[in-house]
Amino acid sequence: MINIFVTVGSGPLQFERLIKVCDNLDAKKYKMLIQKGSCNYIPKNYKYIDYFKNNIDFQKTVQNTDIVIGHGGAGTIIDVLSKGKKLIVVPRLKKYKEAVDDHQIELAQFFEKQKKLYLCLDEKELENKINYAIKDKTTNQNKNSNLIIFLKEYISKLE
Repeated sequence: MINIFVTVGSGPLQFERLIKVCDNLDAKKYKMLIQKGSCNYIPKNYKYIDYFKNNIDFQKTVQNTDIVIGHGGAGTIIDVLSKGKKLIVVPRLKKYKEAVDDHQIELAQFFEKQKKLYLCLDEKELENKINYAIKDKTTNQNKNSNLIIFLKEYISKLE
């Protein structure tokens, strides 16, 4: 059984679109933990939490999973990629009022071109992306690439 962790980040905006599509995936195929954040939707088929109490718990959860499905936030991308985990990004979109703009698409496209993650622009294609990620042996094999190291250092300077 594939172990999946779903995260929507810690921001105040809803991302029910991602939570609902993940909750409707076949529970016989996947073991899943959904970090639902501020979403009102309560998953019915998988375990969930609202938020992690601290970053250490988040990091442990990422480390102990096969695939992470998440929004396209820079912090989430860097945290997951630095652990060498497979990441499927479903960006938050302005048209659904999930973000103030569509910057997450641009960031995810950049990392996808580097073969660091799998971009899913249509949530109906999420299960196909999961199946591809399971079989793919090329994406994000080098967790400590120069790109990841550079971005981690850059982001830490911004904080």
